[in-house]
Amino acid sequence: MSTIGHALVIDDKYDDGMLICTILIKNLTPCYFFQFDEKTLADRIAQNPPKLNSIRVIFQDLALISAGEPGKNDYEAATTTIESIVSENNGPWLLVTWSTWAGAESGFETKKADELFNHLRENLKPTQAPYAYVSLDTKPQFTSHGTHSEVERYDLIEPAKINELTDHILAKSNSFPATKSLLSWEVEVFRAISETISEITSFIKPGTFFDADLGSILYEMALAEIGKNVAPENMKKGIKEVLSSILRDKISATMEGLEKFNTIDIDRHVRLENWKAKTNRIIHLEELSIDSPLPPGSVINISQHFHLLPSGNITEEEFGKFLRCNFLQFSRTENLQKAIVTEACTLVALDITPPCDHAQNKSPWNKYLVGIKIPKNYSDFCNAISGGERQNKLIGEYLIKLPEMISNGGEHYHFIFNSKLTFALNSSFANEKLAPLILGRLREQMLADINSWLIRQTTRPGIVEIR
Repeated sequence: MSTIGHALVIDDKYDDGMLICTILIKNLTPCYFFQFDEKTLADRIAQNPPKLNSIRVIFQDLALISAGEPGKNDYEAATTTIESIVSENNGPWLLVTWSTWAGAESGFETKKADELFNHLRENLKPTQAPYAYVSLDTKPQFTSHGTHSEVERYDLIEPAKINELTDHILAKSNSFPATKSLLSWEVEVFRAISETISEITSFIKPGTFFDADLGSILYEMALAEIGKNVAPENMKKGIKEVLSSILRDKISATMEGLEKFNTIDIDRHVRLENWKAKTNRIIHLEELSIDSPLPPGSVINISQHFHLLPSGNITEEEFGKFLRCNFLQFSRTENLQKAIVTEACTLVALDITPPCDHAQNKSPWNKYLVGIKIPKNYSDFCNAISGGERQNKLIGEYLIKLPEMISNGGEHYHFIFNSKLTFALNSSFANEKLAPLILGRLREQMLADINSWLIRQTTRPGIVEIR
């Protein structure tokens, strides 16, 4: 049962929650139990302790407050409890209703479970909400006196009933093959982390000097990555890169059964709105806040800092002309759109300093490639015009267009970079002044592809000919 991931049990009755927890623990499934009480919840919200991540199943009682039939107040209590315990970036989890108010004997079938599920989906953030629900409809079999009474203590329940409930939980929680496949990768990552830690510490003798010796090993590993600059922020960055590199090679391919699923058809295209742009953004660009020093691949908004370029201070009209000369092309019939399209573009700079120079502070100057962030509906203006017709290719080979992406705010856009426009800035100045202007960081694979293209552009031999 450990494949279901970490579980959270929420119930207002101790024995009810501990029955589920005991079964999970006996099957080596990590679990947490929050015994609901309005004062306990209020205290937790006031204290605001760190929230849980990697919760993949929540066993939720339907009637946290009501003595009788559960309703909106109970669903709101469940929502507030989950918000206060589970991280906003937890990701998908399966709702398992564990209540005498769900199932055939309650007279409600799955109505109450369905109401709770819909309430959670509507009121929790998408990255914090359940992806599906199932009902454990056997709870009345375990109550001590009457359908809606407390369950008996675990040690008073017949083993056969416990085994039946265990099998019931496992069957219900493993009925989503694609989700199970993704979560098996999560479990594999945890395993690989454990193996990495085990390997690093395997040759350190336990005892008095274990921690000091481990610290020295980690220090040397970080130093191998960053060189002689041992500033705290560089040390943290160095050890992160080394450990991440080791970890990546230890993660095995565990996701099975994907070949049984279909590609995105018309119906899925409607349900999965903007799925291509969202997936491209996830694969290629990290939008989260990034600490200084800025890493390689940083994309920086320099629209209001055009003076950083060799061109120096220019007027707004000259700025528009700069964009049109280097990224855009308009036909005679499109003159009225020039100002609109130009104004919609954001001038950006991509940090293309080699990663090793970043890590070891070898270069006093960071190197940048100039580009634009342009809304998708205007991106065709970066395509060439031939014979009065807009072509399906960029103005020149010196431009590169990244896949369509969508921001967290819903904006569809492309990044387009120009190999002819590069510049450099003092590294210390860049880390201090440009950090607040960062839009995100291109991931390693995309950055490597851009650098390969840039090398081809800057090293093409060229020829001399008489025409």
